[in-house]
Amino acid sequence: MSEISFSIHPSIKNKPQHWESKFAFNWQKQTGTLEDLRKQVMNGSAFVAAAMKGDHRNSAAFEGSSLAVVDVDDGLTVEGFLANPLAEKAAWVYTTTCHDPAYYKERFRVIFQLPELIEDPDLYKEIVTLLVNQTGADKQCTDCCRTFYGNDQATEPIKKKEAVLDISINEDAKRSIVIRRKTYERRKEDIDENSISFIRR
Repeated sequence: MSEISFSIHPSIKNKPQHWESKFAFNWQKQTGTLEDLRKQVMNGSAFVAAAMKGDHRNSAAFEGSSLAVVDVDDGLTVEGFLANPLAEKAAWVYTTTCHDPAYYKERFRVIFQLPELIEDPDLYKEIVTLLVNQTGADKQCTDCCRTFYGNDQATEPIKKKEAVLDISINEDAKRSIVIRRKTYERRKEDIDENSISFIRR
């Protein structure tokens, strides 16, 4: 099992009832295996699926990651996810503190191992975005240094520590970035041309 880097907050246990400003600081970078991360999360520790440049959690602190995490909390069931072809590539799934099947609220987190370390934050975010789109996960959860809460009462529908995403996910993400940037440039040119035309009238 290969080593990964991630960040843990020593003071956040499960999901706090109220967010406190101090939770943005004192994040601790750790290196270990996915099993090391799992043990801490199953003990309730909050984590960021990336190494950060300092103890202050923010997107600009992203240093690199070998994991991609998506939150599923809007309609998709665990059983539904297990039928998704991507489930074969998921290394670990655990239920969150809001998971309550009795009230038709299935909430769980899917952890994928990336084929290589990603240090480019734009590429990393695009990879997560692709996974979100393919799984029907929460589209708001693509921040490079997002906080994910632990759950000491979690169940684990998937534990396959050797599962790794195909290298094609990186190439797909790179192509998506190119397309996105070209679309942005075309729209920018259209706006500039329209602005010039408006001024000339």
